[in-house]
Amino acid sequence: MVGAGLSRQTEPGHPTEARPPNWKQLAVLLQEDLRCAKPGSRRGSPAESVTARDCSRLAQQYKATFGQSALDSFLLAHVPDGEPDSVHERLLRLPWADVFTTNWDTLLEKASRRVFNRTYDPVLRSADLATTVAPRIVKLHGSFPSIRPFVITEEDYRTFPTRFAPLVNTVQQALMESIFLLVGFSGDDPNFLHWCGWVRDHLGPAAPRLYLAGLLNLDRPNRLMLEERGVIPIDLASEFSRAPSREEGHRRAIEWILSSLEAGETREQRWPFPPPHTAGGGVTGIALPVPPSGQPREAPGSPSQGPKTETLVDQVKKVSAIWRHNRLVYPGWPILPFSKHSHLSASTEPWVEPILSTIPELNPTDRLTVVRELIERFELLMDPMTPKLAEAATDALSAIEDYLERSVDLSDERQNKILEDRAALMLALLTDSRHDLNQASFDEWERRLLRVVRLGTPAFHRLQHERCLWKLRVQDLASLTDLLN
Repeated sequence: MVGAGLSRQTEPGHPTEARPPNWKQLAVLLQEDLRCAKPGSRRGSPAESVTARDCSRLAQQYKATFGQSALDSFLLAHVPDGEPDSVHERLLRLPWADVFTTNWDTLLEKASRRVFNRTYDPVLRSADLATTVAPRIVKLHGSFPSIRPFVITEEDYRTFPTRFAPLVNTVQQALMESIFLLVGFSGDDPNFLHWCGWVRDHLGPAAPRLYLAGLLNLDRPNRLMLEERGVIPIDLASEFSRAPSREEGHRRAIEWILSSLEAGETREQRWPFPPPHTAGGGVTGIALPVPPSGQPREAPGSPSQGPKTETLVDQVKKVSAIWRHNRLVYPGWPILPFSKHSHLSASTEPWVEPILSTIPELNPTDRLTVVRELIERFELLMDPMTPKLAEAATDALSAIEDYLERSVDLSDERQNKILEDRAALMLALLTDSRHDLNQASFDEWERRLLRVVRLGTPAFHRLQHERCLWKLRVQDLASLTDLLN
């Protein structure tokens, strides 16, 4: 569940005049307007001491004094709906069952459009529950600009479980089925207090524990009180309270929470992304868990992202080496999950033409490696080879065969790598011939493969598979049966 603390983490430099106010600041603004409504009062008069807990009471008074429309206009005027920051995108990339929020702004919805590994359905009103599937972004207290009411008054909180029973039931089900983390809330946040009270009232002894994480600054009595109410606080104040400002401290705390959760993902969940501590921009303070070996590495998404001092040939060789490493730690899915497809496609396409244009400048072994890794990407994406790529593969095979005839001092390890890469290119061209129904080409690559692949190797099994698919394609069922036997 996401609270108002994340709404204050908006994109730097956005033209909104200020960050959204916190609950205490909002209470002060409400009180100032209410004071102006008194005879003889004027804006700027000293405000009485108010706390975040007073906000719902003052909002109730504001509604009684000026009306519901005026309260809605007040919230729209004082709570900017800016642009999301990287923390919103990182939050949504994590594998949540659902994301609930009591915020009115649309930062999460905007951030979800920039997240390619997960698709979130927005739930703005109770009726949306019937037509959406998890993971969802569930707006519990209304949504700017027009999904109302914007829940804030005491009466809104009191009647919420009755008026919005489907949303409340969804939260209750989530509480009972999954671990619930509250982030962006403070210990005196009105939304936090109301929701924790609701959990105790309706679930009683069966209420699961909630985790409240952030820069909380809890003393011992408040910590014990939260624990008694079934809330486990993860207070990062001791680590980040010395930040240049309280706002920066909150941001560092949120970043550490996200980094810690990212580090807990398995390689299978993360691939092809690297662990957070190797992605750059690490969080100072508490050390993160050290991920196991065999993790993916981050590759530039295009040549323009590489160092300006590197030549295109050097960039191509470097990205090919990273692609090779990531292929070797591939989790082994027979078919790439849909959630991974968009990122892999977007990070491969900008390299296709640069790689094909630099291949003539590479030596035979580098040419073989680079073409093989590009083809592997095409196969992972289930994209057919282009004519240019098929021509590059054929030329790379010719160049490496000439090289092997001249070289006699290659180590066994190097020979095995070249043999593996040659077989991979031949198999890709065999598959391409089958797709084109080119009998002569298929037979040629089949003959060449039978001379180089070793019995029992993955390349041998794939060759047998391709031969079966060809017999099936041309309806030679007698030969297919012989091959299967």
